[in-house]
This record gives sequence, C-alpha cells and structure tokens, in this order.
Amino acid sequence: TMIAIIALVAVVGLMLGVWALTRPEKNENAKTITVTIAHKDGTDQTYSWQTEADTLAEAMNEKKLLGEDMDGMYLTVDGETADYSVDQSWWCLYKNGESAVEGANTMKIADGDDFRWVYTIG
Repeated sequence: TMIAIIALVAVVGLMLGVWALTRPEKNENAKTITVTIAHKDGTDQTYSWQTEADTLAEAMNEKKLLGEDMDGMYLTVDGETADYSVDQSWWCLYKNGESAVEGANTMKIADGDDFRWVYTIG
C-alpha cells in the first residue's frame, strides 16, 4: 500500500506540473465585451468575446463584424448594409444602454462593456 500511495502522489504531482505549464496566462489587457446587432428584420445577433483591442472598431474587426467604412460611418454591420441614400437607413450605436456620442473608430472599450447596433430607418 505504501508503494500505491507513493505512485498516487507522483501521478498527482505530475498532473499538477503539466497543468501549471499549459494553463492559459491571465492577460491584464484582456476585456470581455458583448455586441448585439439588431437587424432590419427584427432579429438580434449577440456576440461576446475577449479582446485586447483598444477601440470598438478594432474589436469588431477581429470578428469581421464591420465592413465598408465611409468617413467613419459603418455602412455594413454583421453582413447587413444600411444605405441612407436608398431608404434613409443607418446604424445607431449604443454603449452600455446609452446612445453613443462617438463612432466605433474612437470609442474606447473596457471590460464588461455592452454595445448594441440598431438598424434604423429615418
């Protein structure tokens, strides 16, 4: 039984060593954000991920959620294009439940931020 105890301790020690060497490092710059896109058809698509990006645009570009940047105004979000010249549609952006006062290119993000893009007509 003493040999079994020694073997068990050795296996546990080996497993702890492997875990210590392979565990993911905690990144102090990482932030978890949530982005919800309210599409024209009334459906919502929600994404949540961890990022080291500084701005919302950088974070969303990691996930390929933005496209067609025209003078700082995104026309395509999550594959859906809003074109004001066609039907007066545009993307309204909210940060933590409040209407955003800046665009995604300059909007700084922090851990726990919640963003919402709403396809808006008029």
